[in-house]
Amino acid sequence: MVYNNDDSDVRSVAVQELAKGWKDSPDTLHVLKDLAQKNNENADVRSAAIQGLAKGWKDAPDTLTILKDRAKNDEQSGVCNTALQELTKGWKDDPDILSILKDVARNNNHRNILITTVLELAISWKGDLDVLPILKNRAQIDEHWFFTQSKLPSLN
Repeated sequence: MVYNNDDSDVRSVAVQELAKGWKDSPDTLHVLKDLAQKNNENADVRSAAIQGLAKGWKDAPDTLTILKDRAKNDEQSGVCNTALQELTKGWKDDPDILSILKDVARNNNHRNILITTVLELAISWKGDLDVLPILKNRAQIDEHWFFTQSKLPSLN
């Protein structure tokens, strides 16, 4: 059903339920990894697979690698955003996560991804010396209301 249904909403729900209710099935992890990495797969289905991996298979081989890859390389902003959110929830201690967030904040121009990234940097990595200059730069160059209306958490 996950692979054969043309309706992406049905497939997304199927992926969510598969991840929740069939964790002990030997094929579930394989299906989630496969769906999370397929660039030709619907973005909502990929996002559901990423969330399922992050919540149920945090310590499984390749989960962290898949999430990092999707955060940096997925062509759909919603999938990147989902991967970034899951990485910051579950792997804050991994040094690559801060590096990925800094890179995204400096180089990505998609509004939703930037909002997630800037908020996460401001809240969770406030003490990092590179964060304040990144946030100041975004406030100066980005014309989106979020960055210009002082909606960021206090950095003092």
